[in-house]
Amino acid sequence: MPAMTHALATTATRRLRRPERFATRELAETLLTTLRMVRRAENALLTGPGACEDDVREALIKALRTADWPRGMANGAIEFALAHDDLTMALAMYAYVEGHPHETAQPEPRQFVVTDEQAQAMADAIATAFGAHGTGHEPCVLDPDWDSEPGRVLSWEEGPYRWAWLVPGGGEDTEYGRTVAPIEVPAGLRIEPITHFSVRVLPVA
Repeated sequence: MPAMTHALATTATRRLRRPERFATRELAETLLTTLRMVRRAENALLTGPGACEDDVREALIKALRTADWPRGMANGAIEFALAHDDLTMALAMYAYVEGHPHETAQPEPRQFVVTDEQAQAMADAIATAFGAHGTGHEPCVLDPDWDSEPGRVLSWEEGPYRWAWLVPGGGEDTEYGRTVAPIEVPAGLRIEPITHFSVRVLPVA
């Protein structure tokens, strides 16, 4: 693999799937969609060397470089994505890193699914525990295909510092000087922290 070891490239790919990189991932996916549309245009001002197509590609390369992808690898992943219209940028990066054919680049079907209703119920319970329910600044439920891991991710960047470590067992919220009560987790589910502002809702194995 050019420029990076396999392990380092895998780590770089995962960086765009972390909650703190969510906005960057959304930007990368939008730029890929724009690049595909521009390439389908028949206007010479849009396609070809020195045209709008190059500008959009350059912006996408810069977005991927925020995940520590060297320029050459970023361009290779973009070419892979352009060759497979049904792939997202994140999946194309995964396929490029793993060296898998297109058919195996898709995530494996999940045996157990956390539903939208279950994930939203947990987000509401967390917001209530921290006194934020109904404020418009509650935890958000990320899309099921946000990453290839099982379960659903809840992200709350505006929440109290290190709130994720107090879920679901409760404890002392040092930022606001209060005690957070334990949160009841529905039967068949469990919660694991990912970062200080995100958790994953998972089925009990």
